[in-house]
Amino acid sequence: MERPTEPKSVHVQIGEVDLSLKTDEDPAYVQKLANYVDSIIQRISGGTNVKSQTKITLLAALQVANELFQAKKDKAVAEAALEAMRERSDSLARELDARLNEFGSVRK
Repeated sequence: MERPTEPKSVHVQIGEVDLSLKTDEDPAYVQKLANYVDSIIQRISGGTNVKSQTKITLLAALQVANELFQAKKDKAVAEAALEAMRERSDSLARELDARLNEFGSVRK
């Protein structure tokens, strides 16, 4: 039986805040996430007159949430297109089988 891995402590900095996180994720992945959030915060703080760190952080959270919702919508659209292609492929395969069966019975 495989033993669960012990959570690792990962230190990251987002904005001016140092965080120590316990996680099962790869530390490099957690750092990449922190860097991404930090880049959004930096972009917002540099592009607006908002000075409140709380407001800037909330705006960053809204940006990340928007990206998540867009990705989910894009995934749903792609899944629907894939399902339509599967149905069309199945239909063409059935039609091909029927034609091949007709051809086989004519040749006999």
